[in-house]
Amino acid sequence: MKRLFGVGKPKGPAPTLDGTAEKMDKRIGHVDVKIKQLDQQLLEIKQKMAKTPKGAQGRLRERAKQLLMQRKMLENQWTQMYGQQMNLEQIRNAQQQIEMTQETVGLMKDQSKILKKNMKTVDIDKIESMQDDMQDMMADVQDIQEVLSRSYAVDAEVDEDELEAEFAALDEEALMQPLGEETAGTTPAYLQQEAKELQDLEMQFAEPGTTQAVSESTKQQLPA
Repeated sequence: MKRLFGVGKPKGPAPTLDGTAEKMDKRIGHVDVKIKQLDQQLLEIKQKMAKTPKGAQGRLRERAKQLLMQRKMLENQWTQMYGQQMNLEQIRNAQQQIEMTQETVGLMKDQSKILKKNMKTVDIDKIESMQDDMQDMMADVQDIQEVLSRSYAVDAEVDEDELEAEFAALDEEALMQPLGEETAGTTPAYLQQEAKELQDLEMQFAEPGTTQAVSESTKQQLPA
């Protein structure tokens, strides 16, 4: 049987869009090169005709007609192949778009399954309860901070005028001296003022003959 009918040729790989489009690009480029060559030949003939008398231009004219016919044929081929190339390009773009859509749909399905599985492990009630516990703890912390920030043994009703008067009575020199380094035998100015006021008050209410005794008693109470 093989001797009678022969052996068929092995089939090659099936054509693909990319392979066909690549061949089409090469073919169109080859036709472009031929058209440019014909244009160059026509230009040379035209230049020769400009230098040749009209009676001797017959052969040049015939050659130009032949080149123009070849150029027109190549232009028709170029137009047809370009149209085929555009159709292949549209088909290839559509195929790529379908493949991308299939990949996107498959990915979305997989991610949807993973999302559903993960959502089963999330309890919204527990999350809300945790948030409530956090708010309560933050409120307790705030209360603790307020309690710890309270001052000890401080009279809230302090007379501002009394404080200003006390500050005005302070002696600048006494303030400049370190504590415990006052001059021996001297009384600070603010204590002297208090002693004078106390002495005047006692003199107003003391009986006659007792003023001297009260003054001596007051002096004894003052620090040295």
